[in-house]
Amino acid sequence: MGLRRLAHEDASLCAVLGAKSAPHLTNKRLIMLDQKQVDDFFSSGLSIVENLLPPAIIDAALAEMDALYDNDEKPTGIIGYPTGPGFEGVFQHPHLEAAACDVLHADAVELVSGATLHTLPNAEEWSYNESALHVDIQYNRDQLDARPIRMLVTFMIMLDDIPADRAPTVISPGSHQLIADHLGSEPAYQEHPTNIKDLPDLDYAEYIPVSGKKGDVAISTTGLIHGGSANAGDSARKLLFAAYAPKGLDLRFNANRTDLRIDWLEKLTDVFDDDRKHIAATTLADLKK
Repeated sequence: MGLRRLAHEDASLCAVLGAKSAPHLTNKRLIMLDQKQVDDFFSSGLSIVENLLPPAIIDAALAEMDALYDNDEKPTGIIGYPTGPGFEGVFQHPHLEAAACDVLHADAVELVSGATLHTLPNAEEWSYNESALHVDIQYNRDQLDARPIRMLVTFMIMLDDIPADRAPTVISPGSHQLIADHLGSEPAYQEHPTNIKDLPDLDYAEYIPVSGKKGDVAISTTGLIHGGSANAGDSARKLLFAAYAPKGLDLRFNANRTDLRIDWLEKLTDVFDDDRKHIAATTLADLKK
């Protein structure tokens, strides 16, 4: 399904961010997703959207990734907090900010983190290691039921086709909701990722691969049980992550990475367009408090 733009009357940061891509919506609410996509994100933790980002933005990010991994030191794997014009065009794109506002029911959001994930062919048959599945950040019932939702949203941007055998991320749909129900109002553990063996034994849904075409964006949450898988295809998996939070959320999770995040956000603030700096600058201010 392609993106939709609908005008609502509430003026806010997310309402006016679309001035460049849709000038006729200045001072109107820019909506990127339909209700089913928003509902799918909340209930299952996954909504795959076509055409959320322009093809030129995807192509520039793909070229940036190919250049990043064209070396002998790190020809594959995950790289956190990447910079470069191709990635920066994605991180600051107003469509991601608007989509984050949609799924989080937020008036304003902040850019929190980013990463590249590149996986070369490494297996003859596709499989995943269930013992390596994990949750990055847990959320309780109060956090998921709040408005705005008090959680991160992660965009998994497919820079090339990711068929089911090309190392797709594996998830248990709705597992974030089961964990939230289990916790109720008890504090959720958010300091470090939690391996599946340390999670409550609940009736989790069967694991599924998150596959799609070049340019598709999987809108998800690392509050799901998830993990990597083998690449039994004939070319690399190329995925770019970008995570956003509702403005004002306590961002001090994974505290050991705070300095890296601050350095990355400072670099982005220097190079973002003037009317886009706010999505990094506000996060910086919160982290430095």
